[in-house]
Amino acid sequence: MASSSSKAATEDNESIDECFVKAIEYVNKAHQMLRSLAPVAAQQLAKISVEISMVHRQASELVETSEISTLILARALLTPAPQGSPKAETWAKVAAKGKARGAAPEEARTNASNTWAHLESHTTQAISESPASDERVVMIRGCKIGTGTSDITRHISEGPLLSISLCYDPVRPSVVAGIVFLEAEHARAFLQRNDKIAEENGHSLFGAGVIVELGPPWSMDNDLQAMVGVSGLGCERHHRICERRRLIFSGAGLFHRVDSTTFHADLAAIVGDDKIELIWLYNRGSATVVFTDTRSARAVQKKLKERALNGEWSEGVSIKFGIDPCEKALNLVTSVPEIAAVKMQ
Repeated sequence: MASSSSKAATEDNESIDECFVKAIEYVNKAHQMLRSLAPVAAQQLAKISVEISMVHRQASELVETSEISTLILARALLTPAPQGSPKAETWAKVAAKGKARGAAPEEARTNASNTWAHLESHTTQAISESPASDERVVMIRGCKIGTGTSDITRHISEGPLLSISLCYDPVRPSVVAGIVFLEAEHARAFLQRNDKIAEENGHSLFGAGVIVELGPPWSMDNDLQAMVGVSGLGCERHHRICERRRLIFSGAGLFHRVDSTTFHADLAAIVGDDKIELIWLYNRGSATVVFTDTRSARAVQKKLKERALNGEWSEGVSIKFGIDPCEKALNLVTSVPEIAAVKMQ
């Protein structure tokens, strides 16, 4: 039976953890509020959150607080989980229970036990208990600093993504990617292809030391449902593309009315520049934009249609969802090569 002093120490440690978590939650809220109003300040808050996470880790080592992952805290700040998605703690199961792929078993075990093991007691849903249809999340750990979303997505061809998010892991200074596929079968196909590459080359699709693994369960939600159509009937029946993280803009003389810099700035003001993976101009009247998630694409489409009613540059412009580059590679041709690549992340 624990002594009263050890019990008090445990309670104090839990309070310390709670303080750190709450601090990052407040920074997260401020970051979201300022992202469009003051993007520079929002970026500074993102850095502050990571710094707080690192201080928390140092404090954990000094006072033996429970190890709440800095990775999870950073992810919670930079990419808040969509409604209906797993709780933040569930992402811890990626290393604690996920299948390590593209790395030596010993390396995977060491990373999992040292960085994530204590979080096992904090998770609420075991991957083994979830249906196979929910296994649509893939985590990629150990990417080099500076990795962008396109560095990840260009290796994916199995099917459309609901989202891709990146965050910094201060425990093992590197970038971690979280990918949510539309279908679990797409995630499995991607993992199987990575396994084959790792078997042949001795490392994953993303290089030596990068671990690719099955993530926590992610059940069908409204965002995923919007990607397959109403009542699961599919959008093909209506001769249109369901929601995707890509938009296609077309309108006569579009880029005579708005220059590419303003076009980019207007989109970034709606969802944040970090949510934009690619902006490519085909010609002076059409362009395609790839976002990191379908919610961002939807938000931009909605806002620009509203602005069109007020006579802004989006008036008369067709803004439709396009096929995800991860289900069919983009053919980036252009008649305006000098201005085509507005943004390539």
